Amino acid sequence: MCPSLVLSILGVLAVTGYIEAINISTAQPQVTGYENAPNILAVSYQTSKRTDWLQIRWNIVHPKTLHLIICTIRSGDLATAKMFPENGYESRMTIDPESGSLIINHLKMEDDGIYNVSVLDNEQESWTLINVTVLPAQTEGPTPAAVHEGQCICYSNGSSASVPASAWILLSSHVSSIVITLLILFGIHFKNRNQPPRRTLRALPTNRRQW
Repeated sequence: MCPSLVLSILGVLAVTGYIEAINISTAQPQVTGYENAPNILAVSYQTSKRTDWLQIRWNIVHPKTLHLIICTIRSGDLATAKMFPENGYESRMTIDPESGSLIINHLKMEDDGIYNVSVLDNEQESWTLINVTVLPAQTEGPTPAAVHEGQCICYSNGSSASVPASAWILLSSHVSSIVITLLILFGIHFKNRNQPPRRTLRALPTNRRQW
């Protein structure tokens, strides 16, 4: 294949978007968090060329438009990363310059919405969306988390007792109740057997002969 044809194909691919200098993606397009708790909107980005500067921008685009934070990196050196605003929106946010992920401290109910993250330089921009759902704060302790162990699904709620131990304790309490009930029934039975039979007195006939 002649070099001119190769260059033509590469040019078409670049125009149609198959070859990108910047790419950003997320493995979690749907993220759920709890009020007052921290959360991370995880993304990753790649650049195929070195640029003078690179920017990572996070915004909310629905149900409202809100600029959250911008991270600017000079000459590909992560040590030069600068945040604006310095601590993000309401001083609760920061960006991991290496991955582009957004770290949110103290989630609020109004943080619920669709987030847009974009990575751009002076030539190109790539972006992706993440839908964030914020639930009310938990007031009764952490929700038990399901832990899959092979074919068994165990639930952990911070208790020091293991699942087998808890099951044994529950089974023992039921067995104890059954044994106590049987002892009471046997006691009543033997008590009735040891009692002497009751004597019944026959009433005398009342039709005495009148003198």
